[in-house]
This record gives sequence, C-alpha cells and structure tokens, in this order.
Amino acid sequence: MPPTDEQFGRAVRVIARLPMLATERDRQAIVIATGFQSLLPVIDISGSPISASTMLLDALRRRGRLPDGRTAFAAFLTALAEMMEGAVADDLMAIVEDVGEPTPITVPGSDLPPQPPEEKIIGTNTLRPVEFLRLGARAGESVARLSVRVGVRVRYGTCFLLGGGVIVTNNHVLADAETCRHARAEFNLLADTEATGEGVRSYRLDPDRYFVTDTRFDLTAVAIADAADREVATRLATRPLTVGDRVNIVQHPQGGFKQVSLQNNQVTYVDAVRAQYRTTTMPGSSGSPVFDDDWNVAAVHCRGGHLQRGSRQEVVFTNEGTLSSALAKLLP
Repeated sequence: MPPTDEQFGRAVRVIARLPMLATERDRQAIVIATGFQSLLPVIDISGSPISASTMLLDALRRRGRLPDGRTAFAAFLTALAEMMEGAVADDLMAIVEDVGEPTPITVPGSDLPPQPPEEKIIGTNTLRPVEFLRLGARAGESVARLSVRVGVRVRYGTCFLLGGGVIVTNNHVLADAETCRHARAEFNLLADTEATGEGVRSYRLDPDRYFVTDTRFDLTAVAIADAADREVATRLATRPLTVGDRVNIVQHPQGGFKQVSLQNNQVTYVDAVRAQYRTTTMPGSSGSPVFDDDWNVAAVHCRGGHLQRGSRQEVVFTNEGTLSSALAKLLP
C-alpha cells in the first residue's frame, strides 16, 4: 500500500538529514545506485535537502509497485538503508515495515550461494568518474607561479590563465601596473619538469594592454604577453557554490612546484562574495583557482587563518576565496 502522509513526512525528514545527499551531485549518484536513474530526467533535485527529498520521494510514491511486488517508495528506502549503518538504517527500515511491504520469502534448503559482503557509502558519496582526474590535470595546466621582484628580493604567488590572454591573481600579489612590470608568470613548474626535459615557460605581463584590480575583492586581472596561444586557459564556473560542495585548489605553495589539494576539501560557508573551505593552502598559494567538482573556477583563493564569518562575525580557522561571480564583474 502507498505510504500515509505521516510515513511520507518521516521519510523526508530522515533523508534530508543525510550528509550523503547534501549536494545535487550526491543525490544523483544515490538515485542511480538504488536503481531509479529513470527518474532523473523528470525530477528536480537541485534545491534544498528538504525540497529535493520531497520531490524524489513523491516521484517514487507515484510510481507505484515494481514487478517484484514492492512499492518503488519502499524499495528505494530499503536500498538506501542497505548503504547505511546504525540508527539511520533502522529508521528507514522502520518506515518500510510501517508501510507494510512484503518480506522476501526464504526457501528452506535453498542452494543459492551466500551473499557477498555489502559495501557502504560512509558519510558523503566521494565516488567520481575516472575522467575527473584527466579533467583536473587539464585544468591544472592553466595555473602558473608568479615571481614578483621587489628590489633585490623575489616574492611568490599563484595565478591562472583565462581566455583572451588574461591572468588572474590577488590584489595583494599584484597591487598595481608597475608591480606587474616586475613580475613573470611561470607555467609548467612541476616536480618532474627537469626530468621530462620540457622546461618552465616564463612570460612577462602586459598591464598596458589590460589591467584591472579591486582591493575590496582582493582581485587583479592583467594581460600576459605571448601566452594566449601557447598555454591552456580555464573558465569560470556558472554554478554557484553551496555549503558541502568539494573544491580543489591547484597552487604553488611556498613558491615551489605545482601541487593540488583535493582531500578534506568541503565548503563550510558561502555568502554573496566569499566562500570558506577546508582545502589546504600555504604561503605562495594566494591567487590560486578554487575549482569545483567540474574543474571550473568557482573562486579565487585569497587568505587563510582566523577569519570572520557571517553577520554575527563568528571567528573560525579556515581558508577563504572570492567567488568567481565577483571576478566576472571585473573582466572585460
């Protein structure tokens, strides 16, 4: 029988609290893993956890019964419970039992082979297509070290190349056009650059052709000479970041060879201009692109430490970047 409104509401509340369903990408993966991928073209699960859970469960409730006699609603909850452990799994199965689903019959003396150990998604779903690595390597080619000469010293930052031969970094790395004239962008600075014999490719900046900076957003965009046709350009994200998203930062920490941080990388706070995240950075990482899971630039890393958050000005130890939507307003 179909679930009552009370049973439906209980299921929505349980599912909406699951970290493994925090983002639209995670929800899509779970729908596929539970065997209901045919629903994806006809439902919208991009909203809040409550909204997405309601939309998904309503579609399952309206689908009715499957060929094995179970309702799609209960079959989904059962499959989801099998991925979980502890109280959450118990809560889901209690709803299934309340709905009155038939229990599979065990045939005495059956010679069916024993079931293999089941696998679980622990917390959030971190599975990604292997193509994710290839796309990340390609996006990382757009990242370069900035070497800025100040008198007899050289200080370092990170930048990335956009279309049109423009690089982006922080205002506190390149504050004005004159500083740009004493800086170079160095591509292909890798741990194995010397071993492969490819060499570092160094370019001067061209602030006379294009230069814009903004102290409030801590952003600078400046033209780069000769690199547009030789180096890989990346692009800005169009999908806004949300809390729980994962972001990956390609960078030149301590002014050294190019590295990437893509573990412990969840977004913890987002407002109209900035995002905060756990992804690792170091001095020299200022100006690095903060890539989303599609390897588009969602933010520009600018600082880390004990930073304020929200209208209550809560102080947290975190990293922070300026959203690409703010950067887009500065670009030609």
